[in-house]
Amino acid sequence: MIKKHTRTEIERLLENLENTDRAHHTKRFFKTGPNEYGAGDKFYGIRVPVLRKLAKNFYHLSLPEIRALLLSPMHRSEERRVGKECRSRWS
Repeated sequence: MIKKHTRTEIERLLENLENTDRAHHTKRFFKTGPNEYGAGDKFYGIRVPVLRKLAKNFYHLSLPEIRALLLSPMHRSEERRVGKECRSRWS
């Protein structure tokens, strides 16, 4: 039987993989300061290949769980990326 994972489990995994130095650099690259196009976005500092690998373990997420990742109230780019990777299974 497949264990049903939830959005909160993904969030905890992302928090454990957080790289604050990389996150700081990413914030500057995506211009997240006031009045800039990425204003308000936050980052864990996790590279895309790692996010893709992580998402492969969560392709069975339900559409409501994927939607919650895509609409992350924390504006975490990595949560949205994992949600997009999981959503590709439904396409």
